[in-house]
Parts: sequence; C-alpha cells; structure tokens
Amino acid sequence: MAERFVVSARKYRPATFGELVGQEAIAATLQRSIRQGKIAHAYLFCGPRGVGKTSAARIFAKTINCLHLTPEGEACGECEACRAFEQKQSLSVYELDAASNNSTDDIRRLIDEVSVPPQTGKHKVYIIDEVHMLSKQAFNAFLKTLEEPPSYVVFILATTEKQMILPTILSRCQVYDFRPIPEETIVKQLQYVAFSEHIPAEEDALAVIARSADGGMRDALSLFDRIAGFGGGSVTYKQTVESLHILDKETFFRIASCMHQGDSAQLLQILDGIYAEGFDGKAIISGLSAFFRTLYLAADEETLPLAKLDGTEKTNYVTLARAFGKFALYACIMKLMDCERQYRTASGKRLLVEMTLIGIALSKEMKDQRATVAPPVQAPQVQQATQTAQAAPKPQPTDAAPRPVAGNAPTQPSAEQRTPIRNPLRSGVVTLRPQAAEKAPAAAGKPTGPLSLMEAWAAYRARTAYNDPAKRFITSLFPTLHEGNIVHFVVRDQAQQAVLQAEQQYILPSLSNAMQKPLSMQVEIAKAEPGGGFHNPKQWLKDEIEQNPYLKQLFEEFNLRER
Repeated sequence: MAERFVVSARKYRPATFGELVGQEAIAATLQRSIRQGKIAHAYLFCGPRGVGKTSAARIFAKTINCLHLTPEGEACGECEACRAFEQKQSLSVYELDAASNNSTDDIRRLIDEVSVPPQTGKHKVYIIDEVHMLSKQAFNAFLKTLEEPPSYVVFILATTEKQMILPTILSRCQVYDFRPIPEETIVKQLQYVAFSEHIPAEEDALAVIARSADGGMRDALSLFDRIAGFGGGSVTYKQTVESLHILDKETFFRIASCMHQGDSAQLLQILDGIYAEGFDGKAIISGLSAFFRTLYLAADEETLPLAKLDGTEKTNYVTLARAFGKFALYACIMKLMDCERQYRTASGKRLLVEMTLIGIALSKEMKDQRATVAPPVQAPQVQQATQTAQAAPKPQPTDAAPRPVAGNAPTQPSAEQRTPIRNPLRSGVVTLRPQAAEKAPAAAGKPTGPLSLMEAWAAYRARTAYNDPAKRFITSLFPTLHEGNIVHFVVRDQAQQAVLQAEQQYILPSLSNAMQKPLSMQVEIAKAEPGGGFHNPKQWLKDEIEQNPYLKQLFEEFNLRER
C-alpha cells in the first residue's frame, strides 16, 4: 500500500519554537516568559494568514504543559503531556473555531468547561482561532471570564483582523503582532523542503513562489506542492510562471527595451501576444511598475543591494538601468503609477495600457536614450563613438535654438525638441557608462559642468513650444532657485497653478538633467494688494526687476529704466 501523501504545509508545520520560521522575536519572547514562569492568562496573536499564529499557539500550549522543559524553554516531546498532545489526545488543550462557533451559547458552554481543572498537565489551554468572527453578544459574554479566569486557564486568541476585536478584549490580552515572512526566509525554507523531498528546484522559481505567497509560509508551501506536481517532480522557473500564470522577467525586459528604443510597433506586438495568453492590463502595469522599481534600484551603486540581484540577472538589470538613466526611470514609474490609478475607471482599458507605454517610449525622457541594451563599452570605444557622432550631420545646438512659433508648433514637442539638454552623442547609437557620458562634452568642445537654472530654463524654453493657449504662459515665466534644489514659480491664479503643476513631469526631469542634480518644484500664486487688485503695471515691473535675475540683467546691460 502506497504511503499516504501529506501536503508540505502540514508535514513541515513547526513543532518547536526553533522551527517557527520568520517570527524569531515572538518565539524568543514566549520562551523567555515560560522559563521565568510568567505565563499570562490571555494572549492575542494577530497577523496575516499563513504566518504561524496557530502554530505558535499550539507550540506554546504544548510547552507550558510539558513536565520536563529543556534549558532553552522547549518541550521535551517525551513526557506524558507531550505525547498526548502529539497524538491529539490531550485533555488540557482545546481548539475552537470561532468562525463556526460564534454564538453566545457556544461561549457559555466554553465558560462552563473552564471551571473544570485539567486532567493532565499544569494548564488548561483554549485556542480560539478567527476570534474576530465572534458576535458582539458572544464577546460580551466572554469578557468576565477572559478578565478573571481560574489560575490554571490560559486563553490564546488568534485573528487576521485585529481591528475588528473589541477594545475591551484587547485590553485584557497580551498582544503579539506576527509580521509577514520575508521573501528570503521563505526561499530558504522552500530550499530545505525541496532538499528533504528530493525535488530539484531552481532558485529563481522559488523566488517567484515566495513573491506570490505575499509573506505567508503556508501559501508558499501550497504553491510549491502545486508546481512540483505540475512539473512532474521538479520546480523550474518556466514551469512556475506557467503554472502561476504570471509574466516572466524576460517579457518585461523585452517591453523595457522597446520603450527605451522607441520601437512602438514591436511594443504593440509584444502587448498583443501578452493579451492573447490571457493576461489583463492590470497584470502588465503592476508587473512593469515592480520591474522598473528594480531597475531604479539597480541604477545606483548605493541602492543596488536593495534590489537583491546576483549573477547574470544583476548584470542585465544594471546594464538596462544605466541605459535608461535615473531620471528617465523615475518618469517611467510615475507614468505607470498614474496608469494604474486610471485603470479601474477606464472604459478602454487595453487602449489605456497601450497608449501609456507608447507615450513613455516616445516621451522626451526617451528621445536621447537610444542606446543598445548591451554591456557598457570601455573608454576607447566611447572615444570612437564620439568621433562617429561628430562626423554625423551636425544637429542644431539646443542651447542656441530659436524659440518656435507657437501658432505653427505641434501640441506635443518633436523628438529633437524634447531631448535632454546636454548630449554630444545624440546622433550616434551607442552604449555609455554614466562616467563616460560626462567626458564626452569635453571631446566635443562644450562645457562639462552643470548648467545654472537660468541656462537650463532658457534651453527648455527654446526647444519647447506650447500650442495650447492655456499653456503658453509657461514660456513667459522666470523661475528662481530656493534652498539649492527647489525651483520656484510665481503664477497669477489657481488655473495657471494647476496647468504648471501638470507640466512638472516634463519640466523637472529636463531641468534636473541639465543642472545634474535632483530638483523639486514649488508653484506660488501671486499675492494681491490689500485693495483687492494686483500691483499697478509700474509697480509690477519694478518688483519683477528686483526679483527676477533675467530682467535685472537685461535692464543693467542696456541701461534701461522702468517707466
């Protein structure tokens, strides 16, 4: 007769405090209280599903009834009380499911049983699971007994909904908050289970399972069993993403590469294939958001450890992240988050997803990022690429570009208009390290340092045309720099304030890229005079000259006077 199969969630359920994975602090606290003999009369274990609340309650109940505790505060597993508990024959430990026993009569029967002393062991333990399911009347009937039970009675309440517990109940219990189990811890436990069961398992696959379990060890073990059965006794990355019906990271790499290269046609083809496989737009956007977050972390050496990457995967992420650049990645994440907010109420959900990704691919942040997703080249190759760029047709310099005529300009700036301010290799298609890109301007005979706010804003105005009448006022503004990194604008009314705040997604990355530092933006409405109106024209011009370095410089240079 074949051995009966036991699911991993039951087979590898913790039996001691040392096996309680991911809740080491709570386990240590409970052990210390047992060793010191400081056993409370009521405990409340709360936290997400599958993190070990009920297991901890059973271990605690078994340990406090053990007749021969170990020096570490663990149950011996050999005494009469331990054997009875393991054989589910203990008369001192009772488990009650409040989801199906939530009436006042059920609680009254429990109260009647409390008065009977334990037959074996030192304590009579009542484990009430899903305690938040008790009715209000049942809670009230339970209050007095919970506050002053017999000395030998211990109540352990477990719930996933702490906020639904009456404050009068909470005040009578020692509360322990169980945290979601970290992904790294879940992966280690899955590796142990795979080794014990002789199941070949890829680490990437286990990482996907841990991420899908959302901090629950029980869910992770259930998924492991499911995928092992699907894969015929093995757990591979391909089998895992297929079984869980999730998008793999290779798909996100392809999408990100198309967005970076501005290949909207290939991007639409990839999206069509994803939809054909049964995925919806929400899965695409949420997955891309997480993917770009990892890219943003990989773009900086200081934040790279937070991405938790290694090997070839680390190299791929770092290469793509450097090709994008931090400011472009930030803009991508913000647009993806905005799409995710609009998705629920959008009538054309697929169109929203497609246009969002195409908009990113064609945005000004991507126009100057046409590098291949390949390992960064070395300095000699950078020099060669610079020469190639110089041999190409000379583009119109962005710093000296004439201001477009608003009446003839398109609503959205062209590719050449919306490119970042400083890039001598804009005509070439190369892959550069950030350090190498800083050296390129010197080879082209351009200044190497960051631009001032005046220069950066002038360059932005020169290459940006607003055909929308409601936005034309932007090019007439003159920002000032506060506290070194706050770009401050003054507008006339709330309508202008709202328009300018909406355009900051284009303005800030451009200025930050040109000034080579992160910036924030502040938009202030001009203050009115006490009489209710604004300054008269003469006073307004005088104030503008005092506050605006552009006008002040112009008046001093040409020896002008306000009239």
